[in-house]
Amino acid sequence: MKLTRDGPLSKFAFNFNLRRYVWAPHAEAMTAVLLGDSSGGDGDGDDGAELMRFPMVRGADEDGANFRCEVPGIGGGARYHFEVTMPGGHSFARRDPWARHLEFDSDVATVVNPAAFEWSEFVCPAFDELVIYQVHVGTFTGLNDPETELAGVRPGSFAAAAARLDHVADMG
Repeated sequence: MKLTRDGPLSKFAFNFNLRRYVWAPHAEAMTAVLLGDSSGGDGDGDDGAELMRFPMVRGADEDGANFRCEVPGIGGGARYHFEVTMPGGHSFARRDPWARHLEFDSDVATVVNPAAFEWSEFVCPAFDELVIYQVHVGTFTGLNDPETELAGVRPGSFAAAAARLDHVADMG
């Protein structure tokens, strides 16, 4: 089975259903948990509250490592995460590794309906104007970094890297 963005692990927001396939070989059980404001922004003040739980079914594949579920009747804007239950009953939340939108500081994902997005034409910069700068966040913003300390953010975090972007821009 080929696992690609367009393959069996991708998210489908069409017909307002959410179909998920998750590989979790050591999990005893998995649940898709729909979270607050699942109608896509009705302002009812339930953000973050657990609205519904959808038990995931262990797949019939040869090693039984895949879980699947389909959540009907939701569409763009619905917020969710997965609850993983390990042998012994310990449970914890995990984000969807194939989600198209994630909250920065939590395990919450949001369903995105690509048909609702207003696309604009993309024009790639000329090759001589194109700059690609790759960094390892942990070494780019390591301990005792004066710029990170001045910004008051934790070293090794994306917030610390964002605080140093002026340095990258100044390099040309």
